[in-house]
Amino acid sequence: MVIKYSTKRIFNISKIVLCAALAMIGLFNINKVIAADASIVKVNGVTIYEDGSYNSSHGISGVSYNTTQKTLDLSSASLESIYANGDLTINIANNNAVDAATSQIAVEARGNLTVIGANGSSLNIAAKSADDRAIEISAGSTLTVGKPAVSDFVTLNIQRGRNVNTVDNTVIVDGNTYNYTAPGGGGGGEPIGPPAGDPLSLSIGGLVVIDETADPQVTSASGAGWNISQGFMGSYLLSIDKGVTLDYITGSGDGSLIIIGDANIAENEDGYSINMNGIVNISGGESDVAGDVNLVGGIFTKGTVNTYDRAFTIGSAESPSARGVAASEVEVSMGDLTIFTTSTALEYYNPTPAEGDGLVVRSSAGKKLDVKSSVTATNNVTTMTVSGGGKIALNYSSSLGIFSPQASHWPWVDMTGTEEENPLPITVACEEGTSLANKYKMITSEGNFLLESTAGTLYQLGWNIPGADDSVVTNGTVRVIAANGYRFTSGGYTDYSIEAGSQVTIELLPDYGYQYVSGGLNGNQTQPEEGKASYSFVMPSNNLHLSAIFKPKADTIKINDSKIKSATINMPANEINGNAELTVNDTTDVDAKGFKAAAGNLVIADYIDLSLNEVINKGTQESAWKTPITELDKPMAVNMKLDDSLQGQQDYTVLRDHNGKITKIDSQYDAKTGVLSFQTDAFSDYAIAHTKAVANPNTYDGITKYFAIGLISFAGLIGTATYLIKKKTNFNS
Repeated sequence: MVIKYSTKRIFNISKIVLCAALAMIGLFNINKVIAADASIVKVNGVTIYEDGSYNSSHGISGVSYNTTQKTLDLSSASLESIYANGDLTINIANNNAVDAATSQIAVEARGNLTVIGANGSSLNIAAKSADDRAIEISAGSTLTVGKPAVSDFVTLNIQRGRNVNTVDNTVIVDGNTYNYTAPGGGGGGEPIGPPAGDPLSLSIGGLVVIDETADPQVTSASGAGWNISQGFMGSYLLSIDKGVTLDYITGSGDGSLIIIGDANIAENEDGYSINMNGIVNISGGESDVAGDVNLVGGIFTKGTVNTYDRAFTIGSAESPSARGVAASEVEVSMGDLTIFTTSTALEYYNPTPAEGDGLVVRSSAGKKLDVKSSVTATNNVTTMTVSGGGKIALNYSSSLGIFSPQASHWPWVDMTGTEEENPLPITVACEEGTSLANKYKMITSEGNFLLESTAGTLYQLGWNIPGADDSVVTNGTVRVIAANGYRFTSGGYTDYSIEAGSQVTIELLPDYGYQYVSGGLNGNQTQPEEGKASYSFVMPSNNLHLSAIFKPKADTIKINDSKIKSATINMPANEINGNAELTVNDTTDVDAKGFKAAAGNLVIADYIDLSLNEVINKGTQESAWKTPITELDKPMAVNMKLDDSLQGQQDYTVLRDHNGKITKIDSQYDAKTGVLSFQTDAFSDYAIAHTKAVANPNTYDGITKYFAIGLISFAGLIGTATYLIKKKTNFNS
């Protein structure tokens, strides 16, 4: 197999959003999806309810299922995920939480979702990050909070993440409460994203450039070497030309600010280049313009700071910033974050956080959070986690701060099950030293701290991607059997994220009548494995487009019996993959006594062994995977041309001995072609029989003629006898 390297991302964000938006226009014309009650309900990946049966041994505290009312009952439950394959009603008591530990959907219902319960109860839902999904329901379905004509009122809180398909389809029954305080862009009018929250206002150098409180709203502005406009999901895109230093940015309200271009931003008198008095997510953005984000001052926001597609630098070695980063989360991925500061480098936006609150820091995708200089490295930080080759390096002169260091990696997992069955990543608390098993190293010394993931970065593997001609698969199927990573399905397409440097096992399975002949994995060589149609390769440090070309190929018939000249078969659809290999062998190792008893008055003319293999070629190699088949779900037609020595008989019959049971099989013999045809779904010993042969058979042809001659002869004898008698009588007289 050939591998072709791709430097482009498999899924461009702007294109995905555009496609999703176009799709939603059609979907929202449907008032309500016709859905059924869920037949499968899972909590934390464990099946709680399936096809009318409640799994009472699930072992998850505070969780049960009412099979009569068909409700998932929660009482003081603390969970990571809920999934239902249809309509789902969650009945809550006391305070409950669903806090996703991974990027999977926190609560997913492939139908309508309803939350009801005891008066004063609550359900708090939080995705792993602001960009992940808190709730997803089917397009056109409804999210309902509360139950009409009931005095028990409940509260649903979305604390972090996006909602999908709830726009214009959320019903809050009077008296019940729905709070959406999740950070992230979007709004009530967006197909994806949280309600708008407080209107956003942005200023550059004290001059208001965005004002959602105005009537009409101000949603774009421009100046010398910069412009800002509204982008996807309610976010704002700020583009700064190379060489231009923009004045400091301040704001209030909730929203999302994406910085693109080669940006240089000055600081205000408080030492911040970006100061947001609200939940504003600040990130880099993908664009055709290369460049980094260089800030003279620090960043303050109640939202998330994400270095997506841009390297962020705060301060410099020559002129350190008076401020670092104060936020709720810091995500270093697809861009480094470098900080030079004379104060605290990383801290929670609230100096007096509630118990359990604090800054969450993550570094992944081979990127580095590098605090080059600080007085205090961290303050009110809860966890620092590295994964996928991410690094966190902290240099300080006074205090490191207190936090929990963690490392996360994806194990080698079976990816053939459903997406809900995918294992979670392994996250461990880190200790000083190196762990090969958990893929990290941690080194501490006076004034220095290093936490590094030794796991490979995750890259995408995909096929049948819209607009990617080099990723097409037809006349066969492809799937990832096992790898270090995870998969995510959206819009009918499955994206695999796999660790670079790890082994990937894929299956290239041809449809019946086809064989895999060529394909692409961006140039890497694949190695056939023992498993049928399986190949392995090492995931490179690139995104991959996979293609596979399957071409038609005929079945193989092997004849090893002198009494059978040739044979053909007609395989029913969807019975096997690749090709069939039918072998006809002459055999004497049969239950001859049993066959003769079953044949009765018939003469057994030949014993044969029919063997069937499913054959899947190993790419361009001469070898193949051969799987013996003893039975089929549907019968296969077999047509055998008999040798001349076996032709010319009558009442041809086929007998089969399969697993010790001998049966007669309906068959047809064409005397003109000498072809014996029958259908069979089992492959073992067979016998061909016909009626007994007679050397000179009396066919009684011309019986009337012979009868007449006999009568004449008999009459002649009678006449002669009568004459002689009369003559004798006359003589005597």
